[in-house]
Amino acid sequence: MNELKPCPFCGVVPTVEWENWIEISPTSGAWRLYANHDDKCFIRKMDGLNVLGRITSFNKDWIIEMWNRRADNG
Repeated sequence: MNELKPCPFCGVVPTVEWENWIEISPTSGAWRLYANHDDKCFIRKMDGLNVLGRITSFNKDWIIEMWNRRADNG
């Protein structure tokens, strides 16, 4: 499963990208999920300073599963 569900509150569909940590080593990094939620979105309001809804993980499948579970339970 690699299809991300839309946010249940504002409808934005997040993206998942690999972020290289070159300063650590050439192969270091993590997957980052970004969701540019609407200004009035419940998730944006609840995440405080995390206005882009960033989630980081070393496992791409886990990050997608976690977001989709969050979207289902919205």
